[in-house]
Amino acid sequence: MSNFSQNLITLRKNKNLSLVELTNQLNSKYEVKFSKASIDRWEKGLTSPSVTHASALAHYFNVTLDELSGISDLSDKEEPQQDTLAAHLDGDYTEEELAKIREYADMVRKSRDR
Repeated sequence: MSNFSQNLITLRKNKNLSLVELTNQLNSKYEVKFSKASIDRWEKGLTSPSVTHASALAHYFNVTLDELSGISDLSDKEEPQQDTLAAHLDGDYTEEELAKIREYADMVRKSRDR
């Protein structure tokens, strides 16, 4: 497995995304189209993305192409859970409410993985 493959897996898992979720988010944000199968092959090191796809991935994960490809060390790009969660929620929530939302999200994610 190449550094690119491992870095892509790490970045996706740091965002707690399935392949389908990542594909959907990328397709909604960028003009270049992604498929679950392509991303799976990239993660397995079977194929490599085009420069356009790699650039979009780097932009999405907020890393450089050198970091994504493994030329440079991948910095700790995991966003704090609260910041990531807050970016997707509208309105003001208390810490207690955010904790409940995270618990619910974890429950949904675990039920999906069964």
